[in-house]
Amino acid sequence: MCWILGAARVEPVDGNPERGYQCKVSFETWTEDAKQAKELCESRIPYYITAAAPMQNDVGTSCTFQINLECETSHWQIHGKCYKVTDAVYTWDNAAGSCSRQNAADKSQIAVYSSKRFSGFFDQMVGIYDAWVKIPNLRDYFDNGDGEAAVFVQDGAFKYDLRKGDIMMDEETAEHQVLCEYTPPMTMAEMYYLAKVYSEIYPFEVYEGGAIIPTSSYMTIKQLDFRSGAPHFTTKHFDETCMSLGRILNVKSYPMTAIEDEFKEVKQYLNNHRFYLTNAYKNDGCFKADYKQTNEGGTNFQLYPNGAGKKEYCNAFSFCFNKEDRQPTMGAMRAPLLCALHTFNWVFTDCPQEKGYIAVEFTRDDNRKFCHYVNNDVTYSLRDAIRECEKIGSSLSGFDSKREFEEVKKHRIHPKSFQAHNIFFS
Repeated sequence: MCWILGAARVEPVDGNPERGYQCKVSFETWTEDAKQAKELCESRIPYYITAAAPMQNDVGTSCTFQINLECETSHWQIHGKCYKVTDAVYTWDNAAGSCSRQNAADKSQIAVYSSKRFSGFFDQMVGIYDAWVKIPNLRDYFDNGDGEAAVFVQDGAFKYDLRKGDIMMDEETAEHQVLCEYTPPMTMAEMYYLAKVYSEIYPFEVYEGGAIIPTSSYMTIKQLDFRSGAPHFTTKHFDETCMSLGRILNVKSYPMTAIEDEFKEVKQYLNNHRFYLTNAYKNDGCFKADYKQTNEGGTNFQLYPNGAGKKEYCNAFSFCFNKEDRQPTMGAMRAPLLCALHTFNWVFTDCPQEKGYIAVEFTRDDNRKFCHYVNNDVTYSLRDAIRECEKIGSSLSGFDSKREFEEVKKHRIHPKSFQAHNIFFS
């Protein structure tokens, strides 16, 4: 679009491609002031207008706009959605199916014609003769309008004695092209932009890795049961709470995970409350490694590289942030839930190599990946083995199941070493 409108160059916003791209174009149309200039720019350009002004010497209007999203090839982007017209013609009943076949993964559907301003943007698309569109309330256009099936007329207007850009009704058994739309995947640039705009009315905080928003109400982790062997607590109900906040911006939002990397990125913004809940919890035990948290896709991350515990972890079931540190807390802890507007997801990568050790990866039933580091060559006492593991930022290994033990043994451990009991795991 930048080149089509005559831009001289395309630049990343603030020099950072993750913030999107912008370009500056001009129109010969005269405008009196900045308000008129922005109205003109918005009527001509279907992207976010970040700057608009009359040009000097009354020669036209300058517009700067920002592009955050990316559409599939052959689609046309208009105000955050991607549009494409079919070559073939269909009845209204078959129109929706033709859209979904074109882009099933992104849930393509019949385009919603929600405003007359769309006709100006559709005019920039090539190949629209007369195409089915969906109008939420046809009575806005026709006194006898019923349902939502309508036809947008462009290059084929002469056949119906209409003007380009008009809307008409037709029998649903008639055949027309179909104008399809889908919402492209959220990007970091779009999330940054929306969070910045809405931060004026909502308590969003935008940081380098994303954006956070606390809930307005205080929440607690949910108690399930206290019988032995049964799950005691859960934070699953936090998911829907954060998703509802994300819907403000039409993005996905998740409870903040409590891993150290995320805490370091957001701690300077935790100014309005003493504590903020995360989605981490534990059901029992006195060790740091007993905490669980489920991220998008079912992945599970440990809060601490070293799983050793302290006394305060025995009676702590919840987990929270404050400006200074990450804190284990009681299950009844009430605080705002911290939600993260992420467009990325933490994923497990390959285990890093440590000098003198063999790395063995194993994924447990809860989808958490564990890295076992094996030393086959040196004999240690239990105390020394613990100390050696801590030197590489880990703790002395344990096995969650016989399957895990057998997997490690099968892949890496020499049988003689097992017989002699002279190995240790980190």
